[in-house]
Amino acid sequence: MFPIWRKVQQRSNYMWNLESLDKLASQNCIDILLLESLSIMLSFISRLKKRLVKQRKR
Repeated sequence: MFPIWRKVQQRSNYMWNLESLDKLASQNCIDILLLESLSIMLSFISRLKKRLVKQRKR
């Protein structure tokens, strides 16, 4: 009985999270795009740093 209830609870939490994410996305679409571009920039910069470090070691 208990594990089933836990599963149902998790599923409803998951659905609720999806709904709130949808609302957040519609409200903060620009913020999300900014965050995505920022993360892309950060990963790009970290890759460049790694490349530079490799070149220095040679």
